[in-house]
Amino acid sequence: MTDTRLGRLWLLLPWPILLFGGPLALWWLLEPTPVEIEYVAPAFLSAPVESREAAAQYYVTESVGGGTLWRYVEGCVHHAYNGGVNKRAWVGKAIIWQAPDLSTYLSRTPGCFKTSLAVEVPSSNPARRFEYSHTLEIDLNPLKTIRIEYAPIPLLILPPSGKTE
Repeated sequence: MTDTRLGRLWLLLPWPILLFGGPLALWWLLEPTPVEIEYVAPAFLSAPVESREAAAQYYVTESVGGGTLWRYVEGCVHHAYNGGVNKRAWVGKAIIWQAPDLSTYLSRTPGCFKTSLAVEVPSSNPARRFEYSHTLEIDLNPLKTIRIEYAPIPLLILPPSGKTE
């Protein structure tokens, strides 16, 4: 007799899971993206700027390694989130320099932003052409991770002498 009652309880167990877990999983899957990137400058900048027009005056296509360049970004934060991770790499023909992952410091307060992100340029000898690859990953919940991929930016990295040889 107890086997029958226990068997009936096991048959009823999936229903509470579906009633409570189903809407939660659906919300997690439909949760909107908290950050939207609207504009990224097509080249690195030699100085931080505060507008697209100013960014166009500071474009850089080559740089001596070891310095800092800037990347101008515009976007909007639609709702607060717990943060994300910036994954960055310098990709060349025969080499990939992986930069350390960084927690994002883009605004976590709802609203739109315009900012210049600092990027450290690695040293290279001889001169090499690289593309800077940059991705922002945001873990929204256990079921959904948002990946925002910025367009790669090409850059010729010069040796300390500054000559392409």
